[in-house]
Amino acid sequence: MLAPVKLRDEEYTRVTQTLKTRLPKAALIAAAALTLAGPAAAAPFLGYELRFNDPVFNTQNGVNNVPDIQLENISTNFSNNTITKLELTIGDTNFAFDFVRNESAIGDGGDPLTFTRISPDTTNDNSGDDFLEYDFLGFNPNEIFQFEVDVDNDDGTFLQDYREILFPTSVASVTFSDGTTLSQTLIVDDATQDGFRFSQTVDIPEPATIALFGSMALLGAALRRRT
Repeated sequence: MLAPVKLRDEEYTRVTQTLKTRLPKAALIAAAALTLAGPAAAAPFLGYELRFNDPVFNTQNGVNNVPDIQLENISTNFSNNTITKLELTIGDTNFAFDFVRNESAIGDGGDPLTFTRISPDTTNDNSGDDFLEYDFLGFNPNEIFQFEVDVDNDDGTFLQDYREILFPTSVASVTFSDGTTLSQTLIVDDATQDGFRFSQTVDIPEPATIALFGSMALLGAALRRRT
């Protein structure tokens, strides 16, 4: 163990005077930063909910061969929290997404929600894709994109049950305008249910918190310059 260091009288006086002059200023700056941050609140987050034949939310007449799917942006209402992409894998690659239909956007009155379908196409020809993919613009919080997708066997057999094909190996990925991508494998406890919901969220720093950290960083830099 190191022996305690005893300060000479003049060193002790200099240290105590320095603390007396600097601590009040540091406290004032920290208090100002906390004032900027405001009262504590729930952290803002990015998030989505993906629904399959949900009897509460889905308005289409989806069936097990052509399920009705809804994607909702459930992020907090904060700038740049738009959804830019949806990707869904088939799960069992002996099957494919044959075609989509009844695409629609449910907006909130702000910027229009527009979409670009990458795959599959809209033709019922049993020549589908193993990936379903959409790009979006203006997909803001509280907005919904809805569509139906047909699932068929690669050998041409129709009337497949999507629950037996997607679960539990299909992967859903949703990308946001800040570059964040949330992904999950679609695992369910009971695949015989009529409808399913999958959601993910991730906290993001709010502007007041960023301002607080910035103020504290400036405080630390200022004190280092004076020591």
